[in-house]
Amino acid sequence: MVKTCGHENEVRRIDELRMAIRINFSENHEDQRALSQAGGRIVFPHNKPPMFGFDNEEQRIRYEQFRKMYKNEKVTTAATEITLN
Repeated sequence: MVKTCGHENEVRRIDELRMAIRINFSENHEDQRALSQAGGRIVFPHNKPPMFGFDNEEQRIRYEQFRKMYKNEKVTTAATEITLN
């Protein structure tokens, strides 16, 4: 399926428009959780490894913010466990 954008001669595939931003896939659970909460998803490009896909830059920025939050939670939890022992 194709969709015309702007000029009549400019044709782009709908999935290219939907997945405007792609970054490397991560097997890390917190990264995948952040991806989901930011509104992104795992995409499987034809004959390529899986990637994280976002509709726009705002989603990618939210993903980075969630990643930092989860990393900080992990550090805080580890520090608390060390202090309790």
